[in-house]
Amino acid sequence: MVFQTVNPVLDKNTYIINKELGTEENGIWFSNASYKSRQLVSNYAYDSYACEIVYEDEVRNIQQLGGEDYISYVEEFGSLADYIVMYNNVDSPFEELDDIIERANKVAGQIVMHTYDNDAISLFDKKSGYSRSKYVDDSIKALILKIIAPFDMNFDMKNATVDDIDKICWDCFGFGLPSIVTNNKIKV
Repeated sequence: MVFQTVNPVLDKNTYIINKELGTEENGIWFSNASYKSRQLVSNYAYDSYACEIVYEDEVRNIQQLGGEDYISYVEEFGSLADYIVMYNNVDSPFEELDDIIERANKVAGQIVMHTYDNDAISLFDKKSGYSRSKYVDDSIKALILKIIAPFDMNFDMKNATVDDIDKICWDCFGFGLPSIVTNNKIKV
């Protein structure tokens, strides 16, 4: 905790309580590490058999990722889709994903929602007879591959798990795969 004062009776104008719990860098005290440059949500290098997580500090091996542009666009814009929307005259990947979700919602007995809509998703829990999982279909896979194609990203979609696809979805959109909610009481 930091207390600041302009009281002339006190010998300092700033008092830090539990200073040892923070960190000091270049003469500036920080209560936590949020001042540091943010780490990428995910940057994954894929081969046919394995997935290697590559964090920002290790990104110097650019060839594994397919190019520095991929990393810099995710860092700067938050997602590749945000970059595409801002600087390219093409259809919005966000709108394409919305269309995929809209088509999926036409299937009886299921609801598909964006993962950033946590309030709505939380209404559907196991106690109410619902089950939730990540929604991925061929349309979502094709959209992800379309987004990463200009960046020469080597992603083996054929051998990727749902978790792998969810992680690269974070780089593509800034949020994970949509959630599918099914009612266990309804037989389709």
